[in-house]
Amino acid sequence: MAAVIPSDNLANYELLVTGHSLGGALATCFVMDVAEYGMDAGRELPQLTPLSPPRPKALKMYNFGSPRVGNDIFCNKFNSIIANGAIDEAYKIVNNQDGQYWL
Repeated sequence: MAAVIPSDNLANYELLVTGHSLGGALATCFVMDVAEYGMDAGRELPQLTPLSPPRPKALKMYNFGSPRVGNDIFCNKFNSIIANGAIDEAYKIVNNQDGQYWL
């Protein structure tokens, strides 16, 4: 495990996101945001020049007991992001009758 210092390139790091219950739901939203927009904390701030936000070398998610997240549109978008390779691994571990889908 390592911390990224300001002079480091995020593309040299793998990002593993995990959570349990509500934390798992938040992790799902966070991973989708990073996969789509990169690590851009200032995305909504005015920019003098357009920036290409840094992206990690690999993006992985492991959730435990997460509730369903999003609607059909979110689910389809999440699955398409996985299919195009922006998310390298995404696992949701649940009990038998808990939410079994990304919704």
